[in-house]
Amino acid sequence: MESISDGSGVGSDVASKSPQLDVLLTGYAAQRADCSAIYGASTNMLGFIVGTMGFVAILVGDPGRVPPIWLALAAMLPWGMLSYHSLIVGMNAGHSYVCEVYEQLIAEAAPEGLIYHDKGKKDKIILGVTVGERFLDPRRASISRSAASFFAFFASLFLPILYSVSILSGLWDRSWGWFVFAATFASLGFIIVLVNDVKNLVRPEVKEIDELLTSFR
Repeated sequence: MESISDGSGVGSDVASKSPQLDVLLTGYAAQRADCSAIYGASTNMLGFIVGTMGFVAILVGDPGRVPPIWLALAAMLPWGMLSYHSLIVGMNAGHSYVCEVYEQLIAEAAPEGLIYHDKGKKDKIILGVTVGERFLDPRRASISRSAASFFAFFASLFLPILYSVSILSGLWDRSWGWFVFAATFASLGFIIVLVNDVKNLVRPEVKEIDELLTSFR
């Protein structure tokens, strides 16, 4: 990555970089704020989904006493929320990568004493997304961290499937129409969530952002 400015001396170099550094820090702070807000919304939504499934599972202890329409809605509920959650996760991945790009640019503009050198890439970096969130990326994480990521991936699909199937089994003998409707909706939601979750693992947003940044240069 090219340096932002090429001053001849140390004093003039720092002075020339200072306005650019201020702009970079302002943009970086905005991106980090967006990241924190998106991550918080993602975590809260995931907790709400899990809590809702647990509450419904307890409430619908005897499906025979629950109207078919409510059983159908209960079976469909997690997939609508999980679809939106998968979008939030992808959005956060994009913002996180933009933060990483900002950190590399800031490292190029910052005084030498405030930066570190990545031994793997030999790039100038600062402590932030570039280092602190590296373990979340399956492509750069350790085996145990990658295993945790993939376990969470399969659990986020398997548990809602088990939840929906258990409710649909109670709806089978109650109303064929509502069963077909709920099963179709849940199946469609599962496919959408699966596709988006796979995309979240490979992070296509990173490639798109790289192409966008390249077009600006």
